Amino acid sequence: MIACVVVLAACTTNGGTEVPVLWLGTQPDGSLASGVLPVSVAVTQAGSGPLAVDLSGLERTGEAWHAAAWSAAAVGVLLTARLPEGVTVSMGVDESIDGPSGGAAMAVGVLAQLESVTLLPGTTVTGTVQPSGAIGPVGGIPEKVRAAAAHGISTVLIPAGQRVAGDPRTSSDVDTVALGLSLGVDVVEVSSLATALSLMSGGAVDWSTSAPLGMSASVTAFLSAETDRTLARLRQVALHPSPTLALDSERRRVQSGIDSASARVPVLTAAGDVATAYARATLAEREAAAWNAEAQAVAAARLDLEPAREKVVAQCGAVAESAAAALMAAASTETPRVEQAVALPDALTWAVDAEASATRARQDAAGSSSPLEIGMAAADAARAGYAVTRYLPTALGVLARTGNRATPPGIDTQLDGYTALLVQSGEAVTAALALAGPASGDEPALAGYLYGGWSLGSAPPLTGAAARSLAAAMAWYVSTATIAAEAEATSALPARLGTRRSITRPDLFATQVAVADEQLVHLGSGIVADGLDPSYLAWGGAWGRAAATAPDSTSAPDDLRIEGLQYQWYATIQAAALRAITRSQ
Repeated sequence: MIACVVVLAACTTNGGTEVPVLWLGTQPDGSLASGVLPVSVAVTQAGSGPLAVDLSGLERTGEAWHAAAWSAAAVGVLLTARLPEGVTVSMGVDESIDGPSGGAAMAVGVLAQLESVTLLPGTTVTGTVQPSGAIGPVGGIPEKVRAAAAHGISTVLIPAGQRVAGDPRTSSDVDTVALGLSLGVDVVEVSSLATALSLMSGGAVDWSTSAPLGMSASVTAFLSAETDRTLARLRQVALHPSPTLALDSERRRVQSGIDSASARVPVLTAAGDVATAYARATLAEREAAAWNAEAQAVAAARLDLEPAREKVVAQCGAVAESAAAALMAAASTETPRVEQAVALPDALTWAVDAEASATRARQDAAGSSSPLEIGMAAADAARAGYAVTRYLPTALGVLARTGNRATPPGIDTQLDGYTALLVQSGEAVTAALALAGPASGDEPALAGYLYGGWSLGSAPPLTGAAARSLAAAMAWYVSTATIAAEAEATSALPARLGTRRSITRPDLFATQVAVADEQLVHLGSGIVADGLDPSYLAWGGAWGRAAATAPDSTSAPDDLRIEGLQYQWYATIQAAALRAITRSQ
């Protein structure tokens, strides 16, 4: 391999890319230790088979590092819209190290290889990686900046929102930009891998975005009609009285959402923003259904706990069964156009997620010991039921009205390649998460934590049908990525039954939402340039963005906002696959 000009600086050679990774740890005596490690990244493509990440060069690293390597490889392939078939990503580091914060640096290395660009010497980035290409938060940034200065690195990119960070030396907050200036290091906040790659390559890669994606007239008319019907139903909704003072604020939240949607949806429709109008109307209706189910269950449980619990357990089971049946039926949808074939797995995630949510709600209800816990399970089951009866049919309706190009032969094999990519990445993340320490009491924060109906450490069951398998893999990948983001303090995991996730850093969460939107527009611009129909992508992305950015007037729960981000990730995955598959023809 040709030697890099600067030993611990990013560079690209004929044999691969070398990126410096900043690290922070402790010595055996408990004192701080920090430094810089050169990590080699090489990408080759030959033959067939699913994407492989060669970890033989990472034998001295831990599970969290392996997970970061897999995430970097998966996101790199998705962001560059490459088919994963035959791709091998090899990484190497000659030290014992662990942790997720090297993910962004490894991802930039993968992107540099895939885009065939040279990285500038003296630059690096620290941060975690998320499916849309957002750079997630990390700890110990001040000490990492000191390590960079000591090793001759002149530019350090850090996650947006972390300019002021806790200093492990002093346990106080530090302005990392000012610290960098005092040490001769330029510290720059970045929100995405796209920005990091541009800065670290001297602008060699331009991933600037253009206008938001548009929808065809037939899709617009379909969504307009669905929105009108939803709004008419919403205006007739009667909310159940609050069964307890503890739930009064929740009832007011739901009523506020109804009032806001009733006033705002017609304005959005008149302005031509039909996708957002549909999202706002249906989100309000879904929350109303969830409230009524919760209030009725709590009221019944306060009178007689055991029969109420048994009823909710049965209701959850029925929703799970209906979701499974709907999944099987929808999976047989004809997809004569390529946009439809790639969108179908995305549409099926409504049923996949509903079955998983109802399954978890059933388990929560069975283990509940209070009326409020029973009510929460009933609300979750109602939301899952709404996804099956409303969102899945709408997704299939949009899908039926989308498409310009005939489905190419052999597309199932290409979809299977994405299934393998997403499942393997998800498994690597769960292997790392399972090692997390306890949260409080006797319950672990992550080990054994049931998310979306699947236990950590076991991937979702896959079927022989390409669309159903990819839908399950997408749900698995997005679920594990969400938990990883929560573990990195973007939002807090529920430590035990009867709690909900909460977004602890709204600024960081807003950045993730914005990056997901930007990446979808970037990929969608290429799809439009290729003569393909972006209607389904536009609808899916708009629904996710509307949920994730629900206005304060609706007092939307954090769980809803997180779900919106997840559906933005689904749209990004779908866009990457569509562009890669059509470019390969």
